[in-house]
Amino acid sequence: MAKAQSVRSRTRSSQRNLGADEAPVDPALPQKKRARHRLIGAIVLCVLAAIVVPMLLEPEPTRPLADLSVVIPPKTTVVFGSFLTVADVLAARGGRSS
Repeated sequence: MAKAQSVRSRTRSSQRNLGADEAPVDPALPQKKRARHRLIGAIVLCVLAAIVVPMLLEPEPTRPLADLSVVIPPKTTVVFGSFLTVADVLAARGGRSS
């Protein structure tokens, strides 16, 4: 009889511990959790597919035929000025002055 009273008192105390503001456990909570996990898994799979599939379908990258060498000419000594001389301008006009 003492065991039955202690079990009853435990169940009553657990019911008293639930406050009025605490909602009872949702019976569909495990299904919601599983659905959430499936949704997250589906999103992860889609992102991975969006990254991996184009990498698999794209052809081998083309390699350049030869290495290109870039030659940078030396800096000229004339900083502010024209490379044209008066003789060049006159020759471009046809040798006549206006």
